Amino acid sequence: MDRLFSIIDKTTEESGVRVSVRLDERHPVYQAHFPGHPITPGAVLLQICEDLLPDGKLVTEIKSVKFVKPNNPLEHPLLNIRMTTSASISDFVISDDQDVIAKIKLLTD
Repeated sequence: MDRLFSIIDKTTEESGVRVSVRLDERHPVYQAHFPGHPITPGAVLLQICEDLLPDGKLVTEIKSVKFVKPNNPLEHPLLNIRMTTSASISDFVISDDQDVIAKIKLLTD
Protein backbone atom coordinates (compact mmCIF):
# COMPACT_ATOMS: atom_id res chain seq x y z
CA MET A 1 0.00 0.00 0.00
CA ASP A 2 1.16 3.52 -0.71
CA ARG A 3 2.39 5.67 2.15
CA LEU A 4 -0.11 8.06 3.70
CA PHE A 5 2.55 10.74 3.90
CA SER A 6 6.19 11.49 3.23
CA ILE A 7 8.59 13.68 5.19
CA ILE A 8 9.67 16.66 3.10
CA ASP A 9 11.84 18.49 5.63
CA LYS A 10 12.94 18.04 9.23
CA THR A 11 14.69 20.78 11.18
CA THR A 12 15.91 20.62 14.77
CA GLU A 13 15.49 23.88 16.67
CA GLU A 14 16.22 25.00 20.20
CA SER A 15 12.57 24.55 21.20
CA GLY A 16 12.01 21.23 19.41
CA VAL A 17 11.64 19.86 15.92
CA ARG A 18 9.80 21.22 12.89
CA VAL A 19 8.69 18.72 10.29
CA SER A 20 6.99 19.25 6.94
CA VAL A 21 5.03 16.33 5.52
CA ARG A 22 3.19 15.83 2.26
CA LEU A 23 -0.03 13.85 2.39
CA ASP A 24 -0.76 11.47 -0.47
CA GLU A 25 -4.24 12.64 -1.45
CA ARG A 26 -4.50 9.58 -3.76
CA HIS A 27 -4.14 7.15 -0.84
CA PRO A 28 -7.10 4.73 -0.51
CA VAL A 29 -7.99 6.09 2.95
CA TYR A 30 -9.32 9.23 1.23
CA GLN A 31 -11.55 7.15 -1.04
CA ALA A 32 -13.45 5.99 2.05
CA HIS A 33 -13.21 9.12 4.17
CA PHE A 34 -15.71 11.31 2.34
CA PRO A 35 -15.25 10.57 -1.39
CA GLY A 36 -15.15 13.76 -3.43
CA HIS A 37 -14.59 15.82 -0.26
CA PRO A 38 -11.70 14.08 1.49
CA ILE A 39 -10.79 14.90 5.06
CA THR A 40 -7.61 13.69 6.75
CA PRO A 41 -8.79 11.28 9.47
CA GLY A 42 -7.76 12.02 13.04
CA ALA A 43 -6.22 8.54 13.21
CA VAL A 44 -3.89 9.52 10.35
CA LEU A 45 -2.78 12.64 12.23
CA LEU A 46 -2.12 10.53 15.33
CA GLN A 47 -0.15 8.01 13.24
CA ILE A 48 2.00 10.79 11.79
CA CYS A 49 2.79 12.01 15.31
CA GLU A 50 3.66 8.51 16.48
CA ASP A 51 5.92 7.99 13.45
CA LEU A 52 7.78 11.23 14.25
CA LEU A 53 8.65 10.23 17.82
CA PRO A 54 12.36 9.77 18.54
CA ASP A 55 13.65 6.21 18.18
CA GLY A 56 12.78 4.07 21.16
CA LYS A 57 9.83 6.21 22.30
CA LEU A 58 6.51 4.38 22.48
CA VAL A 59 3.10 5.93 23.09
CA THR A 60 1.64 4.85 26.41
CA GLU A 61 -1.32 7.22 26.47
CA ILE A 62 -3.00 9.84 24.35
CA LYS A 63 -3.14 12.62 26.94
CA SER A 64 -5.10 15.12 24.85
CA VAL A 65 -6.22 15.71 21.28
CA LYS A 66 -7.90 18.81 19.95
CA PHE A 67 -8.93 18.78 16.31
CA VAL A 68 -9.25 22.47 15.50
CA LYS A 69 -10.01 22.41 11.77
CA PRO A 70 -10.58 19.66 9.18
CA ASN A 71 -7.85 19.18 6.60
CA ASN A 72 -8.69 18.58 2.95
CA PRO A 73 -5.57 16.99 1.42
CA LEU A 74 -6.57 18.19 -2.06
CA GLU A 75 -6.42 21.81 -0.90
CA HIS A 76 -3.63 21.48 1.69
CA PRO A 77 -1.41 18.44 1.05
CA LEU A 78 1.50 19.98 3.00
CA LEU A 79 1.36 19.93 6.78
CA ASN A 80 3.75 21.61 9.19
CA ILE A 81 4.32 19.94 12.52
CA ARG A 82 6.01 21.47 15.55
CA MET A 83 7.07 18.79 18.02
CA THR A 84 8.48 19.31 21.49
CA THR A 85 9.53 16.28 23.49
CA SER A 86 10.50 15.89 27.13
CA ALA A 87 11.27 12.75 29.08
CA SER A 88 7.71 11.42 28.94
CA ILE A 89 5.56 13.95 27.04
CA SER A 90 5.52 14.81 23.36
CA ASP A 91 3.50 17.81 22.19
CA PHE A 92 2.51 18.31 18.54
CA VAL A 93 0.95 21.27 16.79
CA ILE A 94 -0.13 20.43 13.25
CA SER A 95 -0.97 23.20 10.80
CA ASP A 96 -1.48 23.75 7.09
CA ASP A 97 -0.21 26.86 5.36
CA GLN A 98 -2.91 28.96 7.04
CA ASP A 99 -4.33 27.49 10.23
CA VAL A 100 -3.77 25.09 13.11
CA ILE A 101 -5.42 21.74 12.36
CA ALA A 102 -4.72 19.81 15.56
CA LYS A 103 -2.95 19.88 18.90
CA ILE A 104 -1.89 16.51 20.27
CA LYS A 105 -0.17 15.53 23.52
CA LEU A 106 1.19 12.00 23.84
CA LEU A 107 2.66 10.32 26.91
CA THR A 108 5.62 8.12 26.06
CA ASP A 109 8.03 5.77 27.75
